[in-house]
Amino acid sequence: MPFDQIKPLAASLSKTFPELTNNEAEERIVSWKSEADNREITGLLRNIYRKLHPSANELETNQAVEDITNDMLSTEHYPSYLLRYIIGKIIEHKSGLCQTEAYWQAVVIGKIN
Repeated sequence: MPFDQIKPLAASLSKTFPELTNNEAEERIVSWKSEADNREITGLLRNIYRKLHPSANELETNQAVEDITNDMLSTEHYPSYLLRYIIGKIIEHKSGLCQTEAYWQAVVIGKIN
């Protein structure tokens, strides 16, 4: 049976947000996991890629973002991607979208492995 990340992530989340019950934290993790699985980060990654590669055309941008998301969702990288996605959501809730974008830009350019 594969390791279930939900419960330990929910336990960590309830420490970060003490106002959440364990069930609420677990529900939030499940919701964020669904967002991650459905590539809801694509728009943010597209904006970051455009900032990093302003001369890239739409086709190049779309292909690069597709490659990035496919890599993140691969079996090999998915556990760390999910953890990064949840960290990004925590940053968003604690510090706002600007800091979330800075975090994901660091992930994309490899400063956070």
